[in-house]
Amino acid sequence: MSYVINVLKNCTTLALFTITLCSESYLQAQQTDRTSPEEVHARAMVAAQKVEAEIQEALSEAQRLARSRPDKARAILEKALTQVKEDHLLSEEQRSSFQHLLTSKIRALKDRMDPSAQRVIEKSEKASLNREKRAEEVKAAGEAEKLQRGLKAVRDAFLDGKSAEAVTKAEDLARRYPDNTAAQTMRRTISTADQVMESRRSKIDANRRLAGAYRDVDTAATAPGGEVEYPKDWAEKTKRRKKPNYTVKEELILRALASPVSATFKGTRFQGVIDQLQEATGQNIIVDKATLEAANVSYDTEVTLNAKGWALRTVLRKVLGNLGLAYVIKDEEIQIVTAEQAKDMMTVRTYYLGDLVGLPDWRLGPALGEARAEELANQIMDLIRSSIDPNSWDVNHGLGTIKYEPRTRTLIIRQSAEVHSMLGSSLH
Repeated sequence: MSYVINVLKNCTTLALFTITLCSESYLQAQQTDRTSPEEVHARAMVAAQKVEAEIQEALSEAQRLARSRPDKARAILEKALTQVKEDHLLSEEQRSSFQHLLTSKIRALKDRMDPSAQRVIEKSEKASLNREKRAEEVKAAGEAEKLQRGLKAVRDAFLDGKSAEAVTKAEDLARRYPDNTAAQTMRRTISTADQVMESRRSKIDANRRLAGAYRDVDTAATAPGGEVEYPKDWAEKTKRRKKPNYTVKEELILRALASPVSATFKGTRFQGVIDQLQEATGQNIIVDKATLEAANVSYDTEVTLNAKGWALRTVLRKVLGNLGLAYVIKDEEIQIVTAEQAKDMMTVRTYYLGDLVGLPDWRLGPALGEARAEELANQIMDLIRSSIDPNSWDVNHGLGTIKYEPRTRTLIIRQSAEVHSMLGSSLH
């Protein structure tokens, strides 16, 4: 019995010892985890000193390589500068001081670099900027081509009498190009013209019915002078509506100027550009040395342009315009001339609008009738200037002019033969 009691006493003592040992270990662990603020600050100081030592080491290594390998020394300093900017252990004063020191040393190394290496870097940076600029130019040119096609579609629909379709296309164009003046002007012009035309059609129908009634009475009371009777002004209107008489060769040239061309020129000789365009279109492009000399251009002048799907006229205008040159259609050929010569070679033609703006409305009286006719003529002129080669008109710093003559109900237009051809297909 005494033996059992001794065993129990020993087990109890062992258990108490174990519990005490575990409690002490637990307390030590708790004390270890409770780091004091002083210890945290001390650790941060150590980490900051380590970063400072790394920066000092980078400075020393860069100084050692400054003469033999300035490019590598510069790379080391730029890496250290990045480390300083991203570090949160250094104080604000230390970070500012290191940034200033590293920046000044990088600038000094850049100035001491081998001129050839510096030129390589500058050339690479310039090439990158040029690529971005060319990409922006190509994108802008593509958008300009899309806009011109949209404007032409609106104009064609309106001139074909499809005013509702023209209004829809103009509204869509204005939504897609909210910041473009031509698109917004086209929308306003077409909308106003459609309203005027609708009002005009209603009045014309009423006048026509009334005039028809009177004409039927007069015709019934008058014996015909022959088998067929024509209006008195039939011959005059027929003459005014006659299309320009272009030769087969001139028609081919006009179609070639409207055809799409894709070409890339990178420092290409001017003569090479002309040869390439001739080969692509099958049309002769004539240029003489005297014209080039007048514009301070030579056959070896370099041309840079990236054209994808542009109309030939757009490519020619871009290439020649940058050199102070232009082109005209003369003697069944495309001839390159100076800008001053092109201005002198422009022609003046008249386009009759009498049957569009000159129908009288006896209810309005002469003064109001003339005002209404002039208002419609102004709408047509705005439509022409905004949709047919807009950059060629004086309102957009071009050379072409357009004026309405109320006495003869005609448009007096001074333009190139090419623009006259586009006007002829629209107004005749």
